[in-house]
Amino acid sequence: MKKIYLLFFTALISVALWSQTKTWKGGNGSWIQASSWIPSVVPVANDSIIFNDGATGIITNVPAIILKRITVTANTSITLQGSSGTKLITLDNAAQATGLFIDTGSSLTMGTNINITLDKVKAKIGGLLVITNNRTYDTEKGNSETSVTGTIDNKGEIKSKEKDLLFASESSYIHSQNGGTIPDATWDKNSNCLITGVINSMPAGIKKGLHFGNFEWNNPAQIPFPINTMPSFNGNLEHIDGNFIIQNTGTGSVFMSNSGNYDATVGGNYIQTGGILVLNQAGGKGTMMIKGNFNMSGGTIARNNSIAGDFSAIKFIGGSQSISKTGGIISGKIDFSVEPNSIVYMGTSVLDGSATTFKLNKGAKIITSHPDGLNSSGALGSIQTSIRSFEEEADYEFRGASTGVFNTGSSTNTTPSLVNNLTINNASGSVLLSKPITVANGPGVNRLFLQNGPLITSSINILTLNDQVMATGVPGLQQNNYNNTSFVDGPLRKVGNDAFVFPVGKVGTGLRKIGITEPVGGQNTITAFTAVFIRQNPQTISNSLVSSLARISACEYWTLDRTSTNQVRVILSWDNNSGCPGQYVTDISTLRVARYGGGMWQNDGNLGTSSASGSNSSGTITSNQLVTSFSPFALASSSAITNPLPVNFADVKAFEKNAGVQIEWSNLTEKDVLTYTVERSSNGRDYTSVSMQLPSGNQNDKASYMAFDATPFPGINYYRIKTEETSGKIVYSKILSINKNNLAGGLTLYPNPVTGHQVTISLTNLKRGLYSLRLVSSTGQDLYKQTITNFSSYMSQAISLPPSVKPGVYNLIITGNDYRESKMLIIR
Repeated sequence: MKKIYLLFFTALISVALWSQTKTWKGGNGSWIQASSWIPSVVPVANDSIIFNDGATGIITNVPAIILKRITVTANTSITLQGSSGTKLITLDNAAQATGLFIDTGSSLTMGTNINITLDKVKAKIGGLLVITNNRTYDTEKGNSETSVTGTIDNKGEIKSKEKDLLFASESSYIHSQNGGTIPDATWDKNSNCLITGVINSMPAGIKKGLHFGNFEWNNPAQIPFPINTMPSFNGNLEHIDGNFIIQNTGTGSVFMSNSGNYDATVGGNYIQTGGILVLNQAGGKGTMMIKGNFNMSGGTIARNNSIAGDFSAIKFIGGSQSISKTGGIISGKIDFSVEPNSIVYMGTSVLDGSATTFKLNKGAKIITSHPDGLNSSGALGSIQTSIRSFEEEADYEFRGASTGVFNTGSSTNTTPSLVNNLTINNASGSVLLSKPITVANGPGVNRLFLQNGPLITSSINILTLNDQVMATGVPGLQQNNYNNTSFVDGPLRKVGNDAFVFPVGKVGTGLRKIGITEPVGGQNTITAFTAVFIRQNPQTISNSLVSSLARISACEYWTLDRTSTNQVRVILSWDNNSGCPGQYVTDISTLRVARYGGGMWQNDGNLGTSSASGSNSSGTITSNQLVTSFSPFALASSSAITNPLPVNFADVKAFEKNAGVQIEWSNLTEKDVLTYTVERSSNGRDYTSVSMQLPSGNQNDKASYMAFDATPFPGINYYRIKTEETSGKIVYSKILSINKNNLAGGLTLYPNPVTGHQVTISLTNLKRGLYSLRLVSSTGQDLYKQTITNFSSYMSQAISLPPSVKPGVYNLIITGNDYRESKMLIIR
């Protein structure tokens, strides 16, 4: 008998436990209809309710009831509605377990007459909770807690404390009502608070000390507020740890402060696409400190307060930031400033405003890609505010075509602008120095960083590096270590007693360094040395040499000047950028440093031993004595048969004329030439003489010649100019080819692949006239341009490409006279 009772009570307990969980069958229906539930029993107090049918449903006749748990899962969307009067659903679980669970993709709407109160339970909102108009969600009782990873859309009321309502990263709170109260909550810096329903009444609940994540104002239905009612945060919006976004204020506006002072910090980005944000309205001082980026594409930032002593300020305090203004208006006097240890990247954007000010503080940095750089006045450059201030101990980086005319110290400064660190970083071209700049010897290690692109200077707009300032061309601070793409084209001045390598060069050629050892004697700390690289024949200065020099470079030299009596040893260099045709250096043991003085080139190199280091392709040589006079310097040779070649061929071409072939050439630096011989070959290997000519002057200047071959071979003819020097040295020009039998027409290249930087182009059966030749990289960048004159149906010309063109695959494009053709050119 006892066994039967035990089985009976076990069955009762099982039925009771099973009946505590009720599952909605799905769709629309009445709460009090038993057939809508599984099992077919209407929920009673302390039941747990599950909605998991994956459908959208409206449940009516929901009573006031105490439940242990409501669960909404499986992409189910449920709306609860009470019949009449307020129906309070209380979720009560003494164990403080999860009393409300809305899974990702699911939603629960508190509809007509339904309020929800948590009592000793936790709520987890992974999907969407909608609180409709006049409805209340209460999460304050019994140490309850609501954690949100999804979204709460509030059109009613939320009762909470900061510890009761937690918005996690990527979660959202939508305040979609006019007026109302934003609930007390704890906001992750990546959570979202979106104000979307304001019409003519501000929401309450924004209190001092409260931290928001992302805060967005987007109220397209907003209108001007009633008289004596301001749409203002009243200075209480102090901490936005994420982004501050202004999208729309309708026909109205929103104020950071109506009157009084405030400080607001934006930990993320300030983004404005529309609307009107007023920083200060009737009075007071207000500062918005931005740690992220400033991005304005529309709308207005305004200051409607002109009281003396008050201000509205936007400060950049976040380390590495950007300012992008592609639209919108900055109205009234607003002070923009970049604070110490902050970097702002302007790109090509323009920060403007008719009454706006801008200040780059000491210890801050500005980066601009604007083609006009920075300017102290006028509608030019990245900063076009009413007042601009660029501090001396700030850093500057230029990625556009010009530095602009910006003054440090004051807008009326006529002296060179002083900077802390200067970076040149234009990967697509050169940077023009528009005003003299001095890199000052300030606190710490100051430097010039030539990262990308040449810097173009002049005798007026000169770059000066003060004592102890370092220069580099590579990441990190490796003094005197440069890269070939970035150098100073024009004068560069170095002050002080440092040993220094001047990163000078020439556009189209590349880096061509000259160096000095540590100065000795005189007033070292005020010494200034100025170096310039010149791509010209130094023999035009003079072709007179001291007896210990046999020859001098024919294509380049440097000028090095000083302002005191200090003495240094001078270091010259050679490499692939030297640009002279043929092998520039053939024997470093006979290489010398030559200095022009006393009407001739002096030997400041070694008289018996060599201080040169490197190889024939690249290296340096140091003068063996302290230099006391400064003027042009050039590489020279103590041997008549080694090192810099005097023959500098140019304009070498061949073309069909009167059934024969005309050959033309120039020697840019004719000196010590015995004879010129035009040679012809039918196979490119075996050559015979066609014509011989004597030099016209040997005056170390340009001389041009022509010859005519009246009886060329049928088919392909190869031509070259043989030059014999008085020393017995033989130099050949580039080989040209003419195909008398080629009727197809077009462009041919020889040789291809090219070893070095000289290639011969041939034009066959094309109209006479001017043609444009371009060498284009794989990225579409023009690396070389030249205009060619086609004299006849057959034409061949040698082209010397710049040494800066590296080995690789390129396109050679020729256009003109309704003709365009492209050929692949491989350079090894």
